[in-house]
Amino acid sequence: MSDRNTSASPPPPTPRACTSAAGAGAATPPRLRDARRAARRFGIDAPKTPSPSQQWELRTVGSFTGATFDRSYAELEVQDHIQDIRETKDEISDRAATAPCAASRATTCRGCAGT
Repeated sequence: MSDRNTSASPPPPTPRACTSAAGAGAATPPRLRDARRAARRFGIDAPKTPSPSQQWELRTVGSFTGATFDRSYAELEVQDHIQDIRETKDEISDRAATAPCAASRATTCRGCAGT
């Protein structure tokens, strides 16, 4: 059985496509535009291009075809989501630990219980 990409799978995004998608105006996909808008609202600088490791991942997975591509790309996306979840949990934890205590509204808070 050939491993050529004959399935209905779309081709993987390439670093160039990601860079092109990061442009402004009508060429910017709605999800990317929404993500950038949310980042600005929270004071986060959104990168304009994929990181070097993301470029490598896309080049590597992009070299596969067929079922190998499908499995590899799906695994890449799953691992990326797992990393995003971990980073989000870390960020939430860090902010909770450094947030000012609302002692007037609570009898205890996580960062200063017993003080």
